[in-house]
Amino acid sequence: MIKHITRTLILCLATLTACKPVARIHLNSQQVALAPDEPVLLLLPQDTLTTPDLVVAKVKTGDSGVSVFCSYEDVLKKLEQVARKYGSNLVKITKIKEPNAWTSCVRAEAILYRVPKVNAYESRIEWSAGRKLTWDDFKATYQAPPTLPNQYYTFFVYSGLDVTPHFRLFKRPTVSRSTYFVCHKSWVNPDYKNPNELARAQMFFDINELYSRILLKEAIESKLSIFNYPRKMGALREQIFNAYQNRLKAYHNETMDRNSNRQKKWQEVIEQELQALHPYAGKSSW
Repeated sequence: MIKHITRTLILCLATLTACKPVARIHLNSQQVALAPDEPVLLLLPQDTLTTPDLVVAKVKTGDSGVSVFCSYEDVLKKLEQVARKYGSNLVKITKIKEPNAWTSCVRAEAILYRVPKVNAYESRIEWSAGRKLTWDDFKATYQAPPTLPNQYYTFFVYSGLDVTPHFRLFKRPTVSRSTYFVCHKSWVNPDYKNPNELARAQMFFDINELYSRILLKEAIESKLSIFNYPRKMGALREQIFNAYQNRLKAYHNETMDRNSNRQKKWQEVIEQELQALHPYAGKSSW
């Protein structure tokens, strides 16, 4: 038995792919596989969805028995791979199960759909270097402010970050993070739909991502344990959130006159800081 386990682990480390999450698929309607440049939208359990007509498949990811690479991020990648293979462009995750005493893997259940216009189903957008905001993402209705001039309210970006702990038996806790833009709570004044204002809106989202990475970095370096997690993580959240709020205020105050040189300088600085924190661009500390 020991020799068998040893051989399995060696094979796992040698091939890597054998150690990734296993997907159990109940196929309902096979579609043409997606092209590499076609987008796949992943909706989380908390995201609302008006159920589309065409169900492609139902999927459950699980532990193969020797799974090593099965973090939250790995499971999302697996679901996207399965969706692409079977021609689904919309993945609604219905359940996420945390690691427990019997498995160190995150597990998920999802329904795969095929829809004609996938962007219409976006309720929140995960930050991505390759996915910039467009004015179509601002789906809330604009209401003119009662007192201040309209130029003070050209757009509103509703974004945030989640940090979720994962507790595992006999191991340090890990955290997963997400930086997101909420479409139906973000709006734009139609009179100010121009590229310069969109660049400003994107910067608010980019600064959110920057401080999300900083929080992940600090969490990794703080040597979290099951005993100190509430105290240490609470202090980190408050510290990083205050720094984030101060940075947003500084950016708003320095660019509210739409000075193009200051806007360009801010973009360069934030991009450099994001690059410096690229090792923390992943979604978890696994």
